[in-house]
Amino acid sequence: MPVPSDTPSRFLQQRESLSSATAQGMPQLVVTSRRCYTQDQLDEAYTQTSVPLTLGAFVKDQCRCSASTLKKKLFGFFPIFSVLKNYNWRFKFAMVDVINGFSVGFLHLPQGLGFGLLASLKPVHGLYSSFFPVLVYMVFGTSPHVSMGTNAVVALLAASVIDSKVQGLGLDKGGNHTMSEEELLHFKVGVAGASCFIGGLLLIAMGLLRMGFLTNFMAKSFIGGFSFAAAVHITMSQLVKLLHLKIPSRTGMGKLVFTTIDVCKNIADTNAADVIVGLISAVILLGVSIGVNQRYKHRLKIPIPIELIVVVLSTFVSHFADLKRNFGLDVVGDIPQGMPAPSIPPFDLMPSIIKESVITAILIFALTISMAKLTAKLHDITIDDNQELVAYGMCNLVGAFFQNFSSSISPPRTMMLSAMRSRSTLNGVTSAVFILLVLLVAGQLFVSLPIAMLSAMIVAAMKDLLFQVTILKQLWYINKSDFFIWLLTAVCSVFGDLDIGLLVGVVVSMVTVLIVSQLAKGTLLGKSSYEDLIIDLDRRGIFPFPGVTIFRFESQLHFASAERFKSEMYRKVCDPTTSTRKDCYEIDVDEQTDTARANLQAETHKTLSGRDGLALSPGIDFPSKDVVNDVDHLRPSGVGIRRENSEESAVDKSMVQVVPPDVQQDGKAEDGQLDVEVHGGKDVQGEGRLLVQEGEGTDPAKQHDRTNNAPLAIEKDDKTASLTTVPMAPDSLSDISHVILDCSTMTYIDITGVDTLHLIITQFSRAGVSVLLTDIPPTTLGILTRAKFFEHEDHQRVHHSVLDALIAIRATRSQRKSTRKSFADFGTTLES
Repeated sequence: MPVPSDTPSRFLQQRESLSSATAQGMPQLVVTSRRCYTQDQLDEAYTQTSVPLTLGAFVKDQCRCSASTLKKKLFGFFPIFSVLKNYNWRFKFAMVDVINGFSVGFLHLPQGLGFGLLASLKPVHGLYSSFFPVLVYMVFGTSPHVSMGTNAVVALLAASVIDSKVQGLGLDKGGNHTMSEEELLHFKVGVAGASCFIGGLLLIAMGLLRMGFLTNFMAKSFIGGFSFAAAVHITMSQLVKLLHLKIPSRTGMGKLVFTTIDVCKNIADTNAADVIVGLISAVILLGVSIGVNQRYKHRLKIPIPIELIVVVLSTFVSHFADLKRNFGLDVVGDIPQGMPAPSIPPFDLMPSIIKESVITAILIFALTISMAKLTAKLHDITIDDNQELVAYGMCNLVGAFFQNFSSSISPPRTMMLSAMRSRSTLNGVTSAVFILLVLLVAGQLFVSLPIAMLSAMIVAAMKDLLFQVTILKQLWYINKSDFFIWLLTAVCSVFGDLDIGLLVGVVVSMVTVLIVSQLAKGTLLGKSSYEDLIIDLDRRGIFPFPGVTIFRFESQLHFASAERFKSEMYRKVCDPTTSTRKDCYEIDVDEQTDTARANLQAETHKTLSGRDGLALSPGIDFPSKDVVNDVDHLRPSGVGIRRENSEESAVDKSMVQVVPPDVQQDGKAEDGQLDVEVHGGKDVQGEGRLLVQEGEGTDPAKQHDRTNNAPLAIEKDDKTASLTTVPMAPDSLSDISHVILDCSTMTYIDITGVDTLHLIITQFSRAGVSVLLTDIPPTTLGILTRAKFFEHEDHQRVHHSVLDALIAIRATRSQRKSTRKSFADFGTTLES
């Protein structure tokens, strides 16, 4: 089929006549000229230039090896090569990463000490976990703002795994076996390393299998509810240390409840010195964090490292006041100098902790990739989701051999790098150097560091996670599904356990998607009374097409939504199994139009007079002759479009003019060509408007919506009255000749959806109604083709758009009318 190469001259003339009005601020004129297409005709006119690869071709392409491919793969797996190759080594640029690295190192130190304690290990293990992951991510990572290391939520999960193994095997001090402190610590480190090893392998496998898309299944409401619950657990665990209470660690269902009961029972054993140090530290930390860093963040180039300052000051006071000996203050104690020797994690422990390790790995992925994407969006950069998975896995896999617990991102460190506009992952060099100096030289300086201060720092860091509860009101207003996902995840995590809450959150998120698909709605479409705009029928001033019902289902069509699709279509359109078209009645649009125009002309002066103050709304404005000639086939039954005055007809209210293939243009027939014009202009609110239906005159009390068989309710007060329609399914199909199914929202369809679609078309066909499909997405069209849908259904029922389908219906009706007229003329000739 040839593609039109020029624009009709009449459109160019109208464009010139309206250019002055458009320049004066009127709605812009749009002139479109194209043919009316079925999907087959469109595919023939515009053939595809790219063919999707088959599975075999894709595998062959991926396995092809060459020097350039090998280089590309190496640079992709080791992003550090690209960073070094493209790095700007000028001093002023390199110093940005140097300064950023040291600044983040100041946060690594206190967080490493505190989160090491939170993980049920020694503070030094937090420093180990702040050193090795930083170096590994610098080699494998793609985001310049991600700071791998310790994380409060991940540390809490590590502590849960460690404590459960200690209790389950009876290796704690109160168990049946006795062990020294050193042996117990060695066992805990082994459990942490084994969990770290399993999580690392899983993340690497996910990255190599290109499973980065899984982050899309982590609902933000689920992550929010889970992180809030984790913050509650963390706060309670640190409250025990802040009060310096000796209570047994709890694991399993309801551990937070039992821990709270234990705290209340032993509250009398609180050490006053720990409480005072903790409260003073918390006040200082929160005061500076909220009152200075957040309030003046736009004026500060870098946030004040208040955590590091409080660590140094509390250590100084504790050491010189000898608070441990004088008041029994709990302190960190000896910190081993140097780096740990590499050791193989105990493989015999791994089978018993696989479940917990997988949960931790998934959470690491969800927390880290979400922050990485957030900062990438802020700075308009691109990260590789799959390579990020590999990087997170390598950080944990390598760390498992050096007494690390599971590592992840930390929002404060990452947001600091983002605020300071870090340029590359090389900022990790100076961060690692700072931690290394602490491990080799300055470790003994923190022997007197109060544990209560570290606990207060951890609790203060939880403020943002705890304040997430305030989002519930907003979630209820925006989306109640997200509200219930957040709430159920948080409640089950707080009163059950974190792994239970994680499982409940994932299940509820999936079930919510299924429930939402069951609540999808079907919508009837109609045409505006002022312009050729096709939108929802339940809007003011929108009316159905004569003999044509347009239906759109606002969801994908699959096994979970197929029954809903059928019930909505039967409810909104009509049930073809219980209704039939009487004698296959064909609506003669032209006869309706002529009758309606005569009625309109006869009642013009009555309506405009506004007798008794009655204004009918929504209605259809009176048509001018030119407009009626162009858009008769697209307006509601028996009505014109709008009246155009001689002075403002060219720029009044936006209007689409559609010329069907069978209408002669300038004495010439343009076979198959569809011309659309959109004119702009001002509103005509207040003009007299009247709704007229064939055979019902102009009495508004008798007006009915033909397609929906719904009465027009009149609401009248002292000054005005209005007409509104209540769309309802018709009792029969006597007024329907075609149903147009708008498939624009069906981005996916499965075999159940294909069968349901075929069933509906068959049932309507038996009732004498033709079903046309429009706006089918290419993916869905491909599935229909592969499912052999078109072996049973005609390709000609698939149209490019709703407008194409309407024009095709108009052309068919005109052709049938011409045939009937020819037979009538022939009969008259025979009679004469």
